Amino acid sequence: MSVDFGASIEEGLELVNNANETVFIKTCQEFFEAKKLGFYARTTYAMKMESKFNETCGIVESLSKARSRYKVILVILELD
Repeated sequence: MSVDFGASIEEGLELVNNANETVFIKTCQEFFEAKKLGFYARTTYAMKMESKFNETCGIVESLSKARSRYKVILVILELD
């Protein structure tokens, strides 16, 4: 699932690690993998964009762990 930044960032969110390696991420899967590998947002702008990933991907992760009947309830509420 791609995350909507609300801004035009074609290359994705830039994250770095302690070895000064850089990755650009656009999806929740890329975000979770990068975080596991120790990547983080270096600038305040990247931190702000990272918060969108935390919010969106956190919801997606929680829904994927939820029981089926709760997923149905959330979908119905979202449609209203």
